[in-house]
Amino acid sequence: AIGVEGSRSVWCADTFEDGVKVFTYTGAFGPSASTESVYHELGLARRVADVCVGYNQSLLAYGCTGSGKTYTVFGGEQGGLLRLMAKDLFDRAAEGVARGNLTSFQVHVSCLEICGNTVTDRLPNTEGPHESRSCLAGGSRQHYKAVHVNSALEAVQLVHTGMQHRSVGSTLYNAASSRSHAILIFAVQASTRSGAVRVGSLTIGDLAGSEREVQNPTAVGRLQAREINQSLTALNRTLLKVRRGELDQSDRRQGALNAVLFDAICDGGISLVFCVDPRMDRLGESKRTLFMAERCMDIKQVKRLHEVAPAPL
Repeated sequence: AIGVEGSRSVWCADTFEDGVKVFTYTGAFGPSASTESVYHELGLARRVADVCVGYNQSLLAYGCTGSGKTYTVFGGEQGGLLRLMAKDLFDRAAEGVARGNLTSFQVHVSCLEICGNTVTDRLPNTEGPHESRSCLAGGSRQHYKAVHVNSALEAVQLVHTGMQHRSVGSTLYNAASSRSHAILIFAVQASTRSGAVRVGSLTIGDLAGSEREVQNPTAVGRLQAREINQSLTALNRTLLKVRRGELDQSDRRQGALNAVLFDAICDGGISLVFCVDPRMDRLGESKRTLFMAERCMDIKQVKRLHEVAPAPL
């Protein structure tokens, strides 16, 4: 069994092993915790504020299938962390303009689905203002859009429209499980009074659930599970190399997921939300998630200001 103790600890009891192990994290939340409490206790508003002044920040939801990752990011009728982060992003940028620190800002949104080494642009085609972006993954350059948005509501609605086409499949634990990684990128370009332009990004990842291949009832499902596990293993290695200060450009080439996330991870702040399923038949997967979260506790925040100086007169 698994439970939350206080505001920072999770206990895990295994009837097949000795004793109870207690894990201590930055924050721990039970099933009754509100999205707002998770947002504020983890200090995500400060991360969003960084993006508006030229830094990269990322939020990744990690855990086994059916543990609540997609609900945490996208939420139900009230919306998840995505809604709160998008609202704060536009509010903070508008405050910067109102105070005179910024003269203008623009926000572009990308919505990507990653299956194996394939990156799919999930935003609908538009004749409105947008930019073309690309990444090198699976040995080929894969293209996607960054669509200009004018409000948090427009951004969230656009993302939800794109996510309606996300790949799902049936597993032993979830009849409609996400079979792909969903990566959202908010790119903010802000002009300062000095004429410099600062470019920050907020990357939000709802990672597909880790699980054993045998837990899938179909051959297609087992292949998807294998690809998901391979991409998560590569990401795990990358995160642990960030912790040790050993990250290098070769990590960018370790699959499509790493290719998309690399810039956000290598010179930006990283926030990780690990989701676990307390049911006894999910204990093995949940314990692996808790141990991974423990190893990521001492990842250092490495942030670099992205600023283009004004052209000389």
